[in-house]
Amino acid sequence: MDFWGEDELRPQIHLIPQWRIVDQHLRPRVVAQGVGNVGRQIHQAGNRRRYVAHRAMAIHILKIERVETQNEQAKLAWEPLSEERLKELKAKSGYELTVNVSPELPVGSVSMSMGLHLDPPLTDAKDPLRLSLHGIHPGPIEVLGQGWAAKSNAVMLGEFSASEGKTQKLSLFVRDLPEDLKLLEVTPATETVKVHLEKDAPLNDHVTRYFLTIEVPPGAPVNRKRTQAEKLELHFNHPKAQQMDILVDYLSL
Repeated sequence: MDFWGEDELRPQIHLIPQWRIVDQHLRPRVVAQGVGNVGRQIHQAGNRRRYVAHRAMAIHILKIERVETQNEQAKLAWEPLSEERLKELKAKSGYELTVNVSPELPVGSVSMSMGLHLDPPLTDAKDPLRLSLHGIHPGPIEVLGQGWAAKSNAVMLGEFSASEGKTQKLSLFVRDLPEDLKLLEVTPATETVKVHLEKDAPLNDHVTRYFLTIEVPPGAPVNRKRTQAEKLELHFNHPKAQQMDILVDYLSL
């Protein structure tokens, strides 16, 4: 299976179907593969990437019955390939997939998956073919500072004494906002992580720096590493960056 996209860094991605014998019929095992960065200039006009999928000749007719997504802000449409394209690819059947990502996605790292339910199914359990979408939604708020992991939108606080707590200060560089940036809400509301925003002096006519302080107050020991990290939504008054999702990763002893 091949995917062709508009990203010049990864114009083509090749997936190798893995086959096994089930009741003397050929069926592919589940294959999951990222399809590259889908976040280029997503904040301006959304994002669209086109890919072509085709199957080995062991399956004569392949149908996409439906698509499931983790995020309603990402849509996938499909249409059958033309006879000319199938002949060029030496395939019996295939589809062109169009991924549309909304410009309303939160600023920062983007990661989601889609499931294609196929006929014939991939397995006896009818598991979907999983496509992973990864990228970065650039925006007018840039985060820098010690402990900030941009690829995962995570604040890495490390290990510290639970009786002392820990505070980490990050810098937010804000553009395209004539008024002051305001932190309107943090969800979910939690007593284990406090978030504060304060304004610094403007750097120039276009960029203003703010300090975003992440505080874990003294309390009971807790493990918030990796999959247990605190997940917070920061809501701002910026029309082009109304939401930023972050993880707070730490272990208090």
